[in-house]
Amino acid sequence: MRAAASGLLLVLLAACASLERGPPACEPDFPLTDRWLGGDGVFSAPLRDGRTLWLFDDSFVTHKAGEGRRDAALVANSVGVSECGREGFSIAYRWRGGEAPRAVFETGEEGTRYWPQVALGVDEAIFVLLLKVRVTEPGDPLGFEAVGVDLARIEGAEGPIEDWQISIVPAATGGEVLPALLSSIHFSVDPDGEAHGGFLGLALHAAGPGTRRALPMLLSTPLDAASEPLKNLIHALGVGPLELALLGPDGKFHAGQDAAKARALFSDAAPELSLVRRVDARSSVLVSMDGGFPSDTIVARTELPSPVRPSDTVWSDPVTLHRVPERDPASPEYRKNAFCYAGKAHGAFRKDGKVAVTYVCNAFEPEDLFGDLTLYRPRVVYLKLPEIP
Repeated sequence: MRAAASGLLLVLLAACASLERGPPACEPDFPLTDRWLGGDGVFSAPLRDGRTLWLFDDSFVTHKAGEGRRDAALVANSVGVSECGREGFSIAYRWRGGEAPRAVFETGEEGTRYWPQVALGVDEAIFVLLLKVRVTEPGDPLGFEAVGVDLARIEGAEGPIEDWQISIVPAATGGEVLPALLSSIHFSVDPDGEAHGGFLGLALHAAGPGTRRALPMLLSTPLDAASEPLKNLIHALGVGPLELALLGPDGKFHAGQDAAKARALFSDAAPELSLVRRVDARSSVLVSMDGGFPSDTIVARTELPSPVRPSDTVWSDPVTLHRVPERDPASPEYRKNAFCYAGKAHGAFRKDGKVAVTYVCNAFEPEDLFGDLTLYRPRVVYLKLPEIP
């Protein structure tokens, strides 16, 4: 399996379908309704029936209609399902628990929470990376630490949330090197005939305060070589052990979380990433906030394929796509105490040659969030991806 990396980055960057769906007026919007009063994270994945699944991290959900954020529960995660109809974009938010709101994904452990990181559809299943965090300072928006990443498999995602079948297995422990982005599925067979399947993607290495390195990864599990690979993979990824392997400078995967032996693509990564394919399919683009804190800009990196060895593919330097007005003192939308993050592209939503990008602005003081409902909710801008260098 380790030696099957010759086509790694070519396959990695050829993922993330970005078919334009829906009428031109179907533009993502996130109204505060259905007792849902805001959330961050904001990942999306297409469902097989043409709708879109949205994943949110910490979310304000009221106990009953008419309440405000001050009295709302802050659940660890929630979801939304959107569709594009005759009236354009519409979304319905979902969580568990009725008048006692609960998260969709729960750790079952006191003091920890799941924050969805990315979702990828494989046949009839949706796979979601779940960042497990431990709350260290309640009430502090930065008072948490990462303790691991788990992988959730959802079956029946097109139906009511009460009918979802969710299984969760550990993917990586610790907080130094953790999976952060699923890109595509991958199958390989070792010289001894053992089959493996899983996901290509990116892991992030917390190399120091405010410094993150992006590392190509393979998250896989053993498969029954005699069975149908895709069906077997969907089952195995929900119940079996997972192995994290990082791509080394030799172009091969090496099991474990030893960042010193891994090839870094770049060293100033944001904590949340998104991957979008160009319409012409010539390359992929990574879209995120800049790697600093607080973040002021949304940036993009373009894939630069290697003509000799796909595993030598690199990424361009970041190109600024947008400066968020909430951080610009000259803008009427400036918020003095705001910090912004969670910049992500959503390739299924495009118009006029641009792609929909979301971000969220938060505040350190709870009173700011209670009184200013423009904060702590997804903001949408349409941005043009950079030209291929």
